[in-house]
Amino acid sequence: MVLRVHTFLFADLVGFTALTERRGDDAAADLAARFGTEAARLADQHGAQVVKHLGDAVMVRGDDAAETVQLGLRLSSELGPAHDLPPVHAGAHTGLAVERAGDWFGAAVNLAARLSTAARGGELLLTEAAVAAAGQLRHVELESLGARLFKNVSAPTGLYSARPRSGASSSATRLATRRPISSRVSRTSASGLPLGSGSSQSR
Repeated sequence: MVLRVHTFLFADLVGFTALTERRGDDAAADLAARFGTEAARLADQHGAQVVKHLGDAVMVRGDDAAETVQLGLRLSSELGPAHDLPPVHAGAHTGLAVERAGDWFGAAVNLAARLSTAARGGELLLTEAAVAAAGQLRHVELESLGARLFKNVSAPTGLYSARPRSGASSSATRLATRRPISSRVSRTSASGLPLGSGSSQSR
């Protein structure tokens, strides 16, 4: 078994189940397919690979953490309503994983998937490991959300919310601090995983 470090990114459409109920299966499937096509196009531009499509979600693997983070920002900020799609939320983590038959497995993959579920529409969540691996990111603003526990992850995970820095003149990443994600009003997904929401602070 060979374990290598990769950055994994998951992204999907917010409210896809409700959208399917409103607009029907055909329309929802068309939107999911279009999102998958756009995600693959952008991934190629950043040297990343769409590993698989999971309904309205995509799983992406990248060897370059900085490029994968930039891809996540583009997925969460460039797609969505501007492309007649629902908002996109995404999460990325860098860690070890093992490949089997073209798919990837490991704790790093699982954590990246949980981050995407916890992100808000239009938001990219990053772990400390992803931020450290990416190094200096051009025109990116990071907000520290503190640490939080995820289901079936033993240790707290330090989180950052990433967004493009408009009108940036410097190539350095700007870091801001916000109250810990654990202090927000929590909501719960269908799987029982707490999701951060309810912060009165504007993004």
